[in-house]
Amino acid sequence: MTEQTAVATESRPDVGYELLESDPRRLDGITIKRRLRPSQLTLAESVKPLPFLGVAPGRLPNSEPVLLAVKVARFATPVGSGRRALDPIAENCLAEEKTWARAEDLFHSAGEDATFAWVARRFIQGVPLNRLDASASVELKRLYADYLLAEIAQLHASGEAHLDVKPSNVIVTPTRTWLIDFESSRDADASSSLPMLTTASYASPEQALPRLGQRVGPPSDVFSWGLTVVSVFRRDYHPYCEGPFDAVVLAGLGEGESGAQKLLDLDCIPDRPLREAVRSALSWTPQARPTAPELRQRLAEHATAMIPEMPATVVLDPADYAVAEPWWRTALRYAGPEGPFGDKQVPGLVRTTAYLGAAVVALFAAMLLQVAIGA
Repeated sequence: MTEQTAVATESRPDVGYELLESDPRRLDGITIKRRLRPSQLTLAESVKPLPFLGVAPGRLPNSEPVLLAVKVARFATPVGSGRRALDPIAENCLAEEKTWARAEDLFHSAGEDATFAWVARRFIQGVPLNRLDASASVELKRLYADYLLAEIAQLHASGEAHLDVKPSNVIVTPTRTWLIDFESSRDADASSSLPMLTTASYASPEQALPRLGQRVGPPSDVFSWGLTVVSVFRRDYHPYCEGPFDAVVLAGLGEGESGAQKLLDLDCIPDRPLREAVRSALSWTPQARPTAPELRQRLAEHATAMIPEMPATVVLDPADYAVAEPWWRTALRYAGPEGPFGDKQVPGLVRTTAYLGAAVVALFAAMLLQVAIGA
């Protein structure tokens, strides 16, 4: 396969948004660099921990800085309580994020100070599915759809539901897709008093219209997968709204119970097996939707030519987000196995100064030794 690029613009794009005055700048050794959400938040986003791009020194003296995604929640002091507390929703989100990060071997650290509580995990360097190059081939888009379906199937097999599947929560890397942001995830068969914190335009009917009385679980992820695949082929299009997402239109379908009979226009998906898989995933009632493994089986029965490798993706250079380190860590670089000659992170001027200083010290030590011997 000829090498493709998942984004069509600059080779090293900036990430996220400028920090606000109220945002943290440093959290226990982690330097906060950028927001990963804009300042204008939806209602669901406003109660979740805020994601930031952070950077921390490497674990070893000669290792590269570590790029991190840091979820941060602010403590509140309820009136009359006299003590700080986290919003129950934010606390649950941090717990879910920590559990997922550990399970995927992405966990870096967690902590709290007087103002914030946070969970930091390794930043996945790739391209969000909502920034996929529009010129990407149909075969490549189908590959992403199948890889995402595999992630969802694996999650459901472990007894969990993600409940916020959407393009911006899918990261494409050169080897796989990553389903991220597990803040809204729940046990597949569990109930909770906490509200659903999902993105309305990618929500299932049972999420968007809870008055239907349906349990929200794995079938909801299947519906959101269908909407995510549609968006890859036609952005800002919701099949049930026959155009951009419209909450009023969707609510009207729920009231009239006509959603199940609505014929969806999915002509934007040229691959017929994928189109029909998406159509069944977008069934209005959860009971009518296939499971993720069943959808994978359907697609496997109509497999197209295999793509031998994923396309190249844009990643960040840790040098662009270098973090200041204490003097003792810099000193350790000189004592490391590579020494100052092999450590490219030490500036040339510093190395030259070190060599001259070492030569002067050695000369002075030799003179003292000679004087001592002569005496």
